[in-house]
Amino acid sequence: MNRVPETTDARPTTPDRILVVEDSPEDAEAIERALRRTHPDLALEFADRGRAWWRRCSPARTSPA
Repeated sequence: MNRVPETTDARPTTPDRILVVEDSPEDAEAIERALRRTHPDLALEFADRGRAWWRRCSPARTSPA
């Protein structure tokens, strides 16, 4: 008798996180709608300028000129 092995849920317990840098509010909204529709478990963060991204990803560093 062949038995099917039991499977476990291998999904991570914390959602994947994505930082979206987009200066257009309309484009940011479209990106958010698309990602929420296709990947509802993602944790999305938005930054509207490159400097905001730099501060978010490198809090101990100074901003580039």
